[in-house]
Amino acid sequence: MICFASLGSVATNQTVVLTGLFVFLIWLVWAAVGIIHCGINNIRGPQTKIGPRVGSMIAIAGVLLVTYFTVKDLIHLGLLHSL
Repeated sequence: MICFASLGSVATNQTVVLTGLFVFLIWLVWAAVGIIHCGINNIRGPQTKIGPRVGSMIAIAGVLLVTYFTVKDLIHLGLLHSL
């Protein structure tokens, strides 16, 4: 007989939760570095249009905002000490 564990019972395992959190944080860092790199290239690029530059600044601000709230949540969960 095949037995499937419910998502709730799997998600309560601390090892599974911390592994998922670690994978998410690795992805977040990878995405943030890519967005910031492309944004800086667009801001410093030779184009004269303002649209890509403003869009890049908004994207970088969004990355910083997401990073701020992620760090704040990790501190709240007790996974990071207060900075």
